[in-house]
Amino acid sequence: MLPPTPYQPPEIAPHVPPTMLAYSSARGTQPIPLDPQYVHLLNQAGEYYAGARLLKISGISDFIWGIPLILAGLLLTVIAAAHIGPTPIPPWVGAAVITLGALMFASGIWLVFFPTPGAMIVDGITLILLGALNGVWFAFDITRGRHASKIWIALSVICVLSGIARFRRYKRFALASTIVPPRETLKWLDELRKSLRRIKPQQDSTRSTFAFQSTGTWPPVICKGRMMPQVLMCLVNSEKVQFYRKSEFRIEPLVSAGQEFIAPADSHKKVKANITLGDRTFNAYIPYESLARLHDWQTPANAPTTPGIMY
Repeated sequence: MLPPTPYQPPEIAPHVPPTMLAYSSARGTQPIPLDPQYVHLLNQAGEYYAGARLLKISGISDFIWGIPLILAGLLLTVIAAAHIGPTPIPPWVGAAVITLGALMFASGIWLVFFPTPGAMIVDGITLILLGALNGVWFAFDITRGRHASKIWIALSVICVLSGIARFRRYKRFALASTIVPPRETLKWLDELRKSLRRIKPQQDSTRSTFAFQSTGTWPPVICKGRMMPQVLMCLVNSEKVQFYRKSEFRIEPLVSAGQEFIAPADSHKKVKANITLGDRTFNAYIPYESLARLHDWQTPANAPTTPGIMY
């Protein structure tokens, strides 16, 4: 058994102004409280926010690479037409680079200003084409007897895997996009994500924050979060803000069969625990202080009765 650590409802952090969370839904634009019955709406907004943010970051990258690719394609076209160099460059190479650059530039505009499910498909296709171009360039160097830098293969693999990840995420993002959250909600989620990223449980006098990292599971779960009376607010893998009801969470320290858990003298020391978070169950390393807080929070006898505080 863990030693008793009475739960203390969190105070409003000075760097996170309390704001009302509005969501366009069956409730109209009324504020949605951090209440278990509205977790599905909060997670839908969180999924949309994470997907749109990912697309905007990718779109900025497309801007950065699109224009240089167009210029490089024009240069390769001129070199191919002038037959410069001991090994002529096929004309299609320059045309392919120009086409890809134009596609990246156009998709960058789409991704940044109109982050829709269709834009996610275009982003996936663009990344796979870019990966294929890097692979072709690597093969072209080898067939011409040149030194082929392995960086092209590395970039090719990264781009292709990123493109596949976009397709895998498409269904979730499309579902979350059926009701686009208002700008105020997205701003609230952005502030919440930044707040959760700054969490340092060992310095938290409210004893309402925690952090843990999964072991031996894929994809990994690196989580920082804050406990509300009936809901966990989690930042997973520094990317997605997710919300969990008490019934969706469980944590127990890992001990050998027949042995009792002994709390370490240093509360900052990491211990192993078994965690259920939503539909996933995994083992994790977690500082003992975070384990004690979460274990106390999930215990019905210690559940607070005060209403949730908006962050």
